Amino acid sequence: MNTAMQCGAESSISFFRDGEVPCNFRDTDLLSAGLSTMKRKAIFLDRDGVLNEVIFRDGRPGSPRDLNEFRIMPAAEEALLALRRAGYLLIVVTNQPEVSRRLQDRPAVESMHDRLMKSLPLDDVRVCYHDDDHACECRKPAPGLLLSAARDWGISLIDSFLIGDRGKDMEAGRRVHCKTVLLACPYNENEATTADYRAGSLLDATRWILATSEISVARPPALPLRPAL
Repeated sequence: MNTAMQCGAESSISFFRDGEVPCNFRDTDLLSAGLSTMKRKAIFLDRDGVLNEVIFRDGRPGSPRDLNEFRIMPAAEEALLALRRAGYLLIVVTNQPEVSRRLQDRPAVESMHDRLMKSLPLDDVRVCYHDDDHACECRKPAPGLLLSAARDWGISLIDSFLIGDRGKDMEAGRRVHCKTVLLACPYNENEATTADYRAGSLLDATRWILATSEISVARPPALPLRPAL
């Protein structure tokens, strides 16, 4: 039996397809992708369990497979509007390997992302359709989706955040020096992972990000060290 679960309570869509994925991204590409040289800041958002409810199949959380199962979190719009007002780009970065596993077709995934873009104030949706055995650089925990978005949008990764519900999300964010927020859920409470903040909901994550941003803006710049005499 399939059941849905909440975790804690229009501009462009970039679908990465087989043969079109920038799989040559490496962690050493950070500077060219905008680790510290770019000025824009972003919130990277995992999809399932963050923006929409997960679907349980045989006791395991998974992705909805059609629009009938696709339910956007009730507080998602409120949270994203607050982040947008604070000047953040809002970019979805999601693994959707069930396409490669032939459990879902790509048009169904794209229809869900069309609904997301029409329902929420998102700037972009980045998708990896690969499975683990493809050994690509876009499937989280690899950071390819974040790196390509940073390059295309001129994003300073070190000034950005990633919100997710799994350890793979946190690892992808850490690899590019984003601050990470884990949405605490029953299905990830025993997962061995670390994050800069563990939030009870997307709204809780938003409040923490906004508070952290205010502290960062208020902090005076460090003075250069004087050379020793």
